[in-house]
Amino acid sequence: MSVMKVAALLLLVLFIVKADDADVKTEWTLNEVDKIPAMSFNISLPEDRYTSFMFGVDRQLALTTTKPHIEKRPVLGVQKFRPDNWVNVTLTGRGHAACTLAIRADTLYLVGFKPQGGSWYAFDNRKNLIHGSTSLGFTDDYKSLAGKNGHMDLVNVAVGKKPAQEALDTLASYKHGSTSQIDTKKALVRFVVMFCEAARLQLIRADVSAAWDQEEGGKLRQVSVEVTVKWSDISCALLGSSMKKKWDSIKEAKDIENYGEPQMKSAKAAADNVYCILQAKDCSVHYN
Repeated sequence: MSVMKVAALLLLVLFIVKADDADVKTEWTLNEVDKIPAMSFNISLPEDRYTSFMFGVDRQLALTTTKPHIEKRPVLGVQKFRPDNWVNVTLTGRGHAACTLAIRADTLYLVGFKPQGGSWYAFDNRKNLIHGSTSLGFTDDYKSLAGKNGHMDLVNVAVGKKPAQEALDTLASYKHGSTSQIDTKKALVRFVVMFCEAARLQLIRADVSAAWDQEEGGKLRQVSVEVTVKWSDISCALLGSSMKKKWDSIKEAKDIENYGEPQMKSAKAAADNVYCILQAKDCSVHYN
């Protein structure tokens, strides 16, 4: 059997990873519109379980692509209007609060959420991706969610176990037209940071982990916030360097060299800032 046939068959396999605790479960499958993977995490668990859960996410994302790793980092699937793979993240916490987040596996964008026992709600610019969903009345960009300064206002977003529980309480009991947009945006941007950005960027996950068990939670560092809008450039630089076998000559490599921790002055340093690589569009070097 050819390598391509084997790869195609592997994409049809259902991958299930279960942790020792029943509160942490990961289940993935190929998206066939009506088949959407499910993951669950109890946010009342301590920091080590959050970290373990996120490492499980890393392992499973690596299974959604057949592209070779670059600098030991998986390359996510090709971006399409409707993604090949989705994942639902069901969050539970104190009491019976629960909500489900719908996230694209190719970009790690949060598309919408479903409150406990309710129907789907989606960002205005993503509504057509979830059949039958209701528009939230706002978009998913950081100017809409975090404030007029866009991603730079992420320094004001609380992260950690307590902020996560507060966000869960808001979304689990969400009532369209009744729950305020301010509260809804605050809850959603917290989960975007703690699960989507933390799946992309090492600095974000480190900040969330450090804040997780603090009584009131914590905030992101400036160096972490700055790289939230650099993931595409970081990915372009790594994709380009894999094609040209050079780093300094890649346009995006020059654009990111003074960002991150460590600063991204080499392919290895750039890879040390991310957990996965986006198949970014419009890179200076074509990747195939």
